[in-house]
Amino acid sequence: MKKNYIFKILVCQLTIIFLCISSAISSSLENSTQKSHITCKKGNIVILGDSFFTTMKDRQGSLESMFQNRFPDFCISNLANGGARFFGFGKNKINMQKSNIKNDILIIGGGANDFITCGKNKKCMTKFLNNILSKDYKKGKLIDVIKKHSKVNAKVFIVYPSQITENAPDGFRNVVKFIGQEYAKRMKGLAVKNPNVVWVDASMFINPKKKSHWLEDGYHPSVLGNKRLTIMIQKLYNSDKNILLQKFDEGKYVPKYSCAYSFTKFGFNDNKVPYNYVQVLGLLSVLHNSKLEEKAIIFNEENWKIKNADKYFFRENANYAFTLRSNGKLFGQIQIYSNSKSRSITSISSDYYSFKSDKNNKFKTEGLHIFKQVKNKNEYHFNINKCN
Repeated sequence: MKKNYIFKILVCQLTIIFLCISSAISSSLENSTQKSHITCKKGNIVILGDSFFTTMKDRQGSLESMFQNRFPDFCISNLANGGARFFGFGKNKINMQKSNIKNDILIIGGGANDFITCGKNKKCMTKFLNNILSKDYKKGKLIDVIKKHSKVNAKVFIVYPSQITENAPDGFRNVVKFIGQEYAKRMKGLAVKNPNVVWVDASMFINPKKKSHWLEDGYHPSVLGNKRLTIMIQKLYNSDKNILLQKFDEGKYVPKYSCAYSFTKFGFNDNKVPYNYVQVLGLLSVLHNSKLEEKAIIFNEENWKIKNADKYFFRENANYAFTLRSNGKLFGQIQIYSNSKSRSITSISSDYYSFKSDKNNKFKTEGLHIFKQVKNKNEYHFNINKCN
């Protein structure tokens, strides 16, 4: 009798465990399927290369976040590493940036870190170029990477600048001067031979003469540069690649409506006492660009309520940083003062962000945009109102 009772308890417990595991597996599969359906419906995009692709990597404003915005039905992986070479070692080697699957779209660049070891020796650079891509376009490290990471009919975009800014490091300027045009010519030749390959000269839309397109080092793209790159890739993916032979048409931003705005910071002091204060208020405009198919925010006026703030801070650092989605939510990242004394700058982005609006019909931005900083539990409330 006692043994039978114990046996029933064991059976009951095993049944509960089995049901829990089954439920967990079912939930996991459901979530996995749902994520796959939402983000990978049209395939996978992988980015391979060096630090030209790593600005803000893994954060909002990164190349991969911009691609996710432009290609919402694709999974995006940015495997690029700073300092990577075609002839490097381990993680420093572009060929070792492993993607577990064959991809539908491949973005690849690199070679500058190989060439830079040559100093001003063009013969040395040419030898590297021949090993990256042979003169007959049939072999080389680049061909190996393309075969390894892309499907048979995948779109392959080879991206690099043939020009850089005047304040770029001498080593990179030497690369552009001695091998840049030959590199571009070789990649164009590959694109002619292979209809699935597109050579993208980044200098056409990340302008070497515009500081806002570059980081302060003069060689790596800024967040705006990342944005422009993905816009170009999107256009090329959806159209004829001969668009590259034409000048990149930026279009014009046309004002649609204007609004009042304010930024209020909420947080806790060292004694864990909550506080909030208005940092800045002013006027902004929502502009539409039909060529780029987007709406963006610019700051027309800013009245800072905190000490030592630069009165033109937003106009110099934040215009066009936020774009507007169809549901009124914002996408992007801007810098803002981190405290009431303006001693330091912080970044806020739509990584951790919510939008509240009672009248989100005619003026899509109107409402309260809340940006959270998870690490220190601060919040920035971006209130947009009185639109007309």
